[in-house]
Amino acid sequence: MTDKTVVIGIGAQKGGTSWLHYFLKHHPQCAMSSIKELHYFDCVEMKRQAFMADIVKTRRAAIFGDPDRTAEIVAPMSYEAAQERFEKWSDLMTHETIDKDAYLNYLLLGSDDASVVGEVTPAYAMLSADSLREMHSVAANTKLIFLMRDPVSRLWSNLRMRAKKRTQTPEDMLAHAFADFAKIQAGGIKGVAWRSDYRTTLDNLKATLPAQDVHVDFFETLFDDGASRICKFLGIDNIEAPVETNVNEGIKIDLPQDLAHQMFVWLKPQYTYVRDMFGQLPAKWTQSMEVYA
Repeated sequence: MTDKTVVIGIGAQKGGTSWLHYFLKHHPQCAMSSIKELHYFDCVEMKRQAFMADIVKTRRAAIFGDPDRTAEIVAPMSYEAAQERFEKWSDLMTHETIDKDAYLNYLLLGSDDASVVGEVTPAYAMLSADSLREMHSVAANTKLIFLMRDPVSRLWSNLRMRAKKRTQTPEDMLAHAFADFAKIQAGGIKGVAWRSDYRTTLDNLKATLPAQDVHVDFFETLFDDGASRICKFLGIDNIEAPVETNVNEGIKIDLPQDLAHQMFVWLKPQYTYVRDMFGQLPAKWTQSMEVYA
């Protein structure tokens, strides 16, 4: 065990998690994993060891395959330290059962005087209540952060990210987006559907964690005073937050009104549930409810 605070960002994908990792990584009182998206708990729960083996191979090539780029990627660590840390993460991805000590020891690597250690993996939002309970018991003071974005905007960003991997033309991207959403409506592409299910994530968090150990926030208000709320939650100094940056945004194309309407109808229970839970929604959410209904 450790007396440090462990913070784990669990999502949502395309909801500000890259910003969260960047902000905490550059906070002087935090030591975040040098690898964003460790995928430890989802790898074990979903039996994704073979899939993650391919991810490890790809990341190893991206980080260490080009010596001229390696120093830039791993800074301020040395090449040797970065390689050692990478191999320890690679070993974690072979686990078939949760080893909380091994996971915690990985997070503590190089943490020195930091009062907070942690990582951000958006896929954790898809975990069962049991896995979230295991995650929360990693250390005596473990805290989880869940960020939500306007559901239609988040899903549209997710669909464009998927399409970007297959094509670069706006016309083909739209075709892929329409096709993928039709599959989601029919019960396919479950990963995207699960990432859109805020209700289940919120229910699991409420059922398994004490309220003081969970911070839920909205993407749309992160760049106002979201950083100060997160600092207060973690008990660290309030510092200036980085400006908004778009990661994996893909080609900018407008969301067709007919697709937006279909997406809203499918996602309406999420809007209703979050509104009922929090009482008030960000302006972007309210706008989507009015425009796309």
